[in-house]
Amino acid sequence: MTESNSIGKIKSELQEGIKFVKCYKCGCMENTLQNCSHLIATIDTDEPLELRNKRVYNHLENVQLL
Repeated sequence: MTESNSIGKIKSELQEGIKFVKCYKCGCMENTLQNCSHLIATIDTDEPLELRNKRVYNHLENVQLL
């Protein structure tokens, strides 16, 4: 699996998990997204860091609202 495929797999798994309300209630999604926000700056992609952070923080806000 190439690096871009690995990142794509991680992204799709997170997006799938974000849909589950049970993940908001137990806190696992919030912890995962917080960890991702710390690691996101280390990922070497063409996508600007600000956009990557914005997407993660948008999901974090949704988790914290529930």
